[in-house]
Amino acid sequence: MIENRSRCFLNRQFFANRSRKNAGNMPESSNRSRNKQISRVVRQQAFEKFSKFSKKDRLDLLKTLLVITDRRLEDLAQAMSMEMGAPITMARSAQADAATGHLKGFIDALEDYEERIKLKNGDII
Repeated sequence: MIENRSRCFLNRQFFANRSRKNAGNMPESSNRSRNKQISRVVRQQAFEKFSKFSKKDRLDLLKTLLVITDRRLEDLAQAMSMEMGAPITMARSAQADAATGHLKGFIDALEDYEERIKLKNGDII
């Protein structure tokens, strides 16, 4: 079941809140189409949650992602080498390493950013 505050999705039906009052049906569709629709709902829910993260929460998330990326750098390089056909040395030094560089750049930029406004709906801009 996919849920958010206003609707939940269960057995190809959307329900208003958790009241189980039917708010609409998902038409018969292929697995690909259905997965695409579900993925869109999940992305929207993820953004709604993430948009309310504070600067500290976002920094913590990015720093955790950086630690995990550093720990799995070899796995990332191997996957890039296999997918793109680059020599493993290039995948390690120029491609996988770029991921950590980008994350460090995001962290540096966010650390310098000053939170200014918290909207009534909780979004932070």
